[in-house]
Amino acid sequence: MTFRAGLKDARYGFGKILQWHRFPREAVVTDKGWIETLVAIAGPLVPFVEVRSFKPDAFDAALAWASEIEGGPNA
Repeated sequence: MTFRAGLKDARYGFGKILQWHRFPREAVVTDKGWIETLVAIAGPLVPFVEVRSFKPDAFDAALAWASEIEGGPNA
């Protein structure tokens, strides 16, 4: 993902702010240090959503983590 694409994605996401509660977890899979840093800084600022970054070799773990529902049987 390029920086420009990230900004476009962020602009789209903020346009959907009233729907964020529907997606309680977001897993970002990346090998780019700047994206990991952005997730670490911006993640806590995103209301209703827990955001974590994962390395590409941890894709399955990222998918499993993002698909867990708090309070559910896998939590």
